[in-house]
Amino acid sequence: MDGIGIVAGLFAALFQALSYPASRWFVRREGGSPRVLLGLSHLWMGVGALALGLWVGFSGLRDIPSYMGPLLGASGFYLIGQMGLFAALERTEASDIAPLLGLKVIVLAALSAVFLGARFSWAQWGSVGLSVAAVLLLWERKGRIPSGVWAAVAVAVVGYSLSDLSIKALVQRLSVLYGARAAIAGVAASYMLSAVIGPFWLGRDIRKRPGVVWAALPFSIFWFMGMIFLYIAFDRAGVVLGNILQSTRGLIAVGLGVLLARMGLDIVESRQAAAVTGRRVAAAATMSAAIALYFF
Repeated sequence: MDGIGIVAGLFAALFQALSYPASRWFVRREGGSPRVLLGLSHLWMGVGALALGLWVGFSGLRDIPSYMGPLLGASGFYLIGQMGLFAALERTEASDIAPLLGLKVIVLAALSAVFLGARFSWAQWGSVGLSVAAVLLLWERKGRIPSGVWAAVAVAVVGYSLSDLSIKALVQRLSVLYGARAAIAGVAASYMLSAVIGPFWLGRDIRKRPGVVWAALPFSIFWFMGMIFLYIAFDRAGVVLGNILQSTRGLIAVGLGVLLARMGLDIVESRQAAAVTGRRVAAAATMSAAIALYFF
């Protein structure tokens, strides 16, 4: 296994876990909506993508037809997934939705096996199953989720999964042009393209509270850093293992949440009962077993 890819996957999980309290802080303290955060964050990430593009160089633009398909897939399916996530968040809380997004591990494994001819050993399929079990242990929904929310989650999971497969193909195409910097070039191209849709999410809300532009910066930085490491993980460790490693973001978020609650930052995280903490510890152990089994 590629050590760089494994480390990159864990860093992707870390930065995505950090982005969750940043998003809650934006919504609860600054009074911004998730839709405005999505729009502003894509504009901020577009600036970051432009900086990355300047660093790796734009020489590959002349060969854009050779990777246009994967690029459109990486950005287009990602935006479809984001819209599915936004539709779900409008109907229920983020704590109900976030764990369910980890189910894309099994979707990716199935898509890779059926359409790409990928072969997984019994241990690797067991690893996928254990990672899904860990996700379900983190899910603490007490009531019934409406069917419309399930549909939106399904759109998000499938959209993100197809985007992940497109990312792998995009980086492979770009490796001919950029070599070891292909993953960085892929992030630059994808998020410059995704930034185009940012203004359409803003509407007129931004005119009433222009100060939220800066308030969206912390989330944007954490999410963008997470994506940089995720692209590297997909390139070096593969999409399925990269997603298993990425799924540890839920476990990191649990530890981060406990820390924030003890610090008295109730605005982003409240204290949880001992039973809830026990479920989360069990999920952590299950996810660790999943990663170990995949290596086995």
